[in-house]
Amino acid sequence: MPGWYIHMETATMMAKRLQAADLPPDATITPLDAQHLGEIAHTWRNYLAAGAIGPDIFFLLPDFKGDKGNVLLTVTNWVLSVWDTLDSEFVSKWEKWAQPAIDGVGDVLNQATGGVLAELGQALQELSSAITDAIIELFTELYD
Repeated sequence: MPGWYIHMETATMMAKRLQAADLPPDATITPLDAQHLGEIAHTWRNYLAAGAIGPDIFFLLPDFKGDKGNVLLTVTNWVLSVWDTLDSEFVSKWEKWAQPAIDGVGDVLNQATGGVLAELGQALQELSSAITDAIIELFTELYD
């Protein structure tokens, strides 16, 4: 199979031929339509390139063979099995029985506290967002 460069170069050459309305005699589109398609392909070159390497996208991904592959597969299987157990034993039951009661109780408690509970909840959400943003900013700075 040809590499990614061949796919991208072929797509670029085809876009240029479309822009010039250089069509084979048996083409099913008009020269005006061909020029329009060529302009679209030129304007959106990044998408043209992504579509051109689409057939080779899995070729570009690393092949995890040997010990690396075994470790990744083991970790993935462990995460999936733990999640299945957690979901069947806790999360699904929580969503079915506890969450509706908590949702209803929250309104009653908020009214009983004169809206203080809602204000505390909003403050905690804003704090959580600020911490998340700080962590993301830290990671982006570490990457640079």
